[in-house]
Amino acid sequence: MLDAREHTQQAGRVKFSKLILYLFVVGVGLFLVVEVLVRLLFPQPLDPGRTFVVENEIPGLKPKVRYKIDVNQIRGFESTKAKPDGALRILCVGGDSTSTMLQAVEDTWWGQLGAKLEASLGKEVQIGCITALRSAEIIGGAQWIDHMLGEVDGVDLVIAMYGHRAVLAPGVNFRFDPQSIEPIIFESKQGLMFNLASASHVVRLARNAHIKSKRDAQQRQLGKPNHLRDRFTAAGQAFRSITKTTSAPPRATDPRSKYLHGIGVFTEIAKRHGVKLLILGEPTVFSERPSPDAAETLYTPVQIGPESSDFARPASSWVDSELGRYYAAASKLCEAAAVPFVNLHGAIEPSRDKFYTEATLTDAGALKLAEELLPSVEKLLK
Repeated sequence: MLDAREHTQQAGRVKFSKLILYLFVVGVGLFLVVEVLVRLLFPQPLDPGRTFVVENEIPGLKPKVRYKIDVNQIRGFESTKAKPDGALRILCVGGDSTSTMLQAVEDTWWGQLGAKLEASLGKEVQIGCITALRSAEIIGGAQWIDHMLGEVDGVDLVIAMYGHRAVLAPGVNFRFDPQSIEPIIFESKQGLMFNLASASHVVRLARNAHIKSKRDAQQRQLGKPNHLRDRFTAAGQAFRSITKTTSAPPRATDPRSKYLHGIGVFTEIAKRHGVKLLILGEPTVFSERPSPDAAETLYTPVQIGPESSDFARPASSWVDSELGRYYAAASKLCEAAAVPFVNLHGAIEPSRDKFYTEATLTDAGALKLAEELLPSVEKLLK
């Protein structure tokens, strides 16, 4: 009696196991069929990138701009594709005028430089910039370049342009220690969902739909008429409302050390990856005696105390002097490392015709910068 019952139970377990196995095989088969159909009917990139349309009525800039970046946060060319035979690839990184959302690619300084290089060299020139937030600061920019040179095929030249934020934004308690620099975590290419999406188009389709919903929300914000113009206007008004002024903000240590270390990091990275490097001194409106026209473009205060309200308007002559001091040291450092350095400080007229903000160029200002750079870049690439 007991043996019969055990036999019946064992037979039931075998049947259940076979059913589970059958359902598993059928499930896997159905998933593979769906996977094939999705691949054929709905091919998906691993990441859809980002495309925004911004509209701002700003003198000297086009009113409607399409801003598109790829999965590597590069704007200007599709960095996930192999470099075409005979083409040149240039990666640019820097502050406000490099990664601006206010200009179409063809109107940025690097876009206009690329067009001039194609005309003069007779080759296809793929030129783009890194748009990641951390890349607007010199150490973060170097880290991004290091990462991208391992991701992007055939980069011939890196152009790095810094100075404005290095002078104005270190903070009153600034102390620079190269050992304390935090590495950037490139989250867009990490994690379970990314790995699953790499293998499965079904997962990729679901992941991209989620990404798209988030970016649609960003578009609704950025796509509001004059959204960016109004933000800059508000920043300028807040700047002009500050009553304190300073010609020598206190710093615990000289922040130039971080700027120069960043240049050294760029130099080491370029040599390690075997690419050419050009360092630029960033142009701004700051001068010894600024015109009222130029003063209207200012919006960045400096911190003068530990409290969040301890800010002052820096004297234009002080910023002008500091930029000159930074760039003189950078020139010597680059000369010792056999890296070309072009100082653009004062090369562009500090007027509203050339600058929209203290360090953001209009289309005419971008053209002037491209013209200034063309001989140096031609020499590097010939």
